[in-house]
Amino acid sequence: MKKILLICIVILIVVTNLSAKEKKKEGIENFKNLGVGIVIGDPLGISVKFMESSNIAYAGVFGVFSGVKFYIHTDYLWLNYETFSNLNRPEGIMILYYGPGVLMRVTSDDKFIIGGRGTVGTEYLLLKAPFGIFLEVSPAFLVTPEMKLSFFGGLGARFYF
Repeated sequence: MKKILLICIVILIVVTNLSAKEKKKEGIENFKNLGVGIVIGDPLGISVKFMESSNIAYAGVFGVFSGVKFYIHTDYLWLNYETFSNLNRPEGIMILYYGPGVLMRVTSDDKFIIGGRGTVGTEYLLLKAPFGIFLEVSPAFLVTPEMKLSFFGGLGARFYF
């Protein structure tokens, strides 16, 4: 179990490519790149988001939910500022995000499950505080031990630093 956790952490770090890049989108140029917080839903866990640029982000969750000992997913996300631009205010902006990802979980009876997922969500970034609130849904295609479709989703918040 410890080896699986270590492998997942290394994969998440490699995938997130922690080289900071300059943000060019107006309003978030002073926003920090790394967000850490919680997500409540399916799964319940620690949420991490790295904003590589104004248009690209990587996100992941380490967590648990009913019948699962361990859960991790990571997503490659495109950020869209135009869809909800009518909701933007001087205090914050609403971002639509979407993209592909992968997941892995270990069930309470030690079954190892992997799959692909697609995520669609929205995040409201408070521009005067390093804080974001998000809501997302993610259909997933699980491939082991049997193929099936599943759905995940959650409400969460992150502090950016």
